[in-house]
Amino acid sequence: MTNFVDQQFHFDLPTERADNGLLGPDSVSWRVWSHPAVIPGVMRSFILDMVGSTHGAAALEEHSRYREDPLGRLNRTMYYFLTAVFADTATVTAANQRLDRMHARITGVEPMSGQLYSAMDPYLRLGNHMMSWHSVFFAYQTLTAGLNADEQDRFFAEAAVAFDSFGIDHDDVRASARRHGIPDGAIPDEVPNTRDDYRKLWAASRHLICVNEQTRGALEAILHPRALDGDPTKAVLFQAYPLLARVGLALMPRHIRRTCGLPASARADAVAITAARAATALLHSTGTYPSILKLLSPQGFQIQTQALRATQ
Repeated sequence: MTNFVDQQFHFDLPTERADNGLLGPDSVSWRVWSHPAVIPGVMRSFILDMVGSTHGAAALEEHSRYREDPLGRLNRTMYYFLTAVFADTATVTAANQRLDRMHARITGVEPMSGQLYSAMDPYLRLGNHMMSWHSVFFAYQTLTAGLNADEQDRFFAEAAVAFDSFGIDHDDVRASARRHGIPDGAIPDEVPNTRDDYRKLWAASRHLICVNEQTRGALEAILHPRALDGDPTKAVLFQAYPLLARVGLALMPRHIRRTCGLPASARADAVAITAARAATALLHSTGTYPSILKLLSPQGFQIQTQALRATQ
């Protein structure tokens, strides 16, 4: 399901933090989400979101301006997730409420099936959350030395805490999952909180993967955008977009790419991953990543920087 990403997602940030938020400075998530590997991870999630359900492509096409502002979408996505990870609890609550108000307006009819879609669909919201967190995790694992087994367990448990902050009743998630054809035995009793939980639920959701004309148009616009809104800063950042899109593809499962008719060359993947490893390592080791983040997502940078400075 399409995210908040193409709506205005701005609110006043507090000048002082009331607490360390949902996860805190000792969490694995703070380390992962403050690393430059987050950016290609988010790009991976954009692509997967389009093929994970035809509802996502329909919502994006009818309720967004992503074609005119592809970097704006990345900005707002980063802003929300960095808020959820780094902001104090009250700010996360305000962000979630803002997100819900925007999602409530995103409804329509998916053209291929004629089914109604809603950005408030509980199961698709869970799926979007899982894809986003797993994509960032997978990018971090692929482009850096990665997390050990204990750290991986903690990361996925923290992802569940973040989803729980929405306050969505799990019975509603289960009911929604049934409507989407997920067998009862595959629906977990609680929010998935391990990597194995993710694998099992995605295996049960594979029948939702579908590509139609609308999906292909959305993928083309995401991977090969042809328009910018005239912002000179975005024009500079846009120079790196082709590499970012190719890395996002390289991080995707090849069987999904083949299903969608997307490039799946092992050689091209290796070149893209090697370049991304070098780029993210350089940004991280030289301390230049915050400057890039500030250009890409000023509010996300502010949230993250405020948290990291307050806990040093």
